[in-house]
Amino acid sequence: MARKRKIYYKVVFKERCFDGSVKYVSVFTDDPQLNYEIGEYTSTVKPLADIGFHPTIFKNKKSATNFACQLQFGYICECHVWGLIKKPPLRFTCGPSPLTFVQEYGRNTGIPFKLSMAGDPWPAGTMMAKKVKLLREI
Repeated sequence: MARKRKIYYKVVFKERCFDGSVKYVSVFTDDPQLNYEIGEYTSTVKPLADIGFHPTIFKNKKSATNFACQLQFGYICECHVWGLIKKPPLRFTCGPSPLTFVQEYGRNTGIPFKLSMAGDPWPAGTMMAKKVKLLREI
């Protein structure tokens, strides 16, 4: 008998395109404005993956709902993940997004950046995954 895969939750913004299609977009500035499609795996860009930043998810529906309610415009999707990261790195809280910071640091110094700065904690229940596949909006 096949083992049932665990369901995780992703909070996204939903955008309507001119052609009538729907696009799901990440809500954290720590995500590099990733676009998600139902049924497709999404991963982050290499500079962020190299310093440990990957798409954010929530471990349960309650945590996702609490965060979505704070946003007022957040939508919740069930998702499957690959490469679960239970403890995300420290979160950037001010200034440029991690992607902008890493790109500028590398451009100005030629030295790869290693994340070692303090930040605010993530919302309760936040985890990361190397790849996230939205299953359906709930």
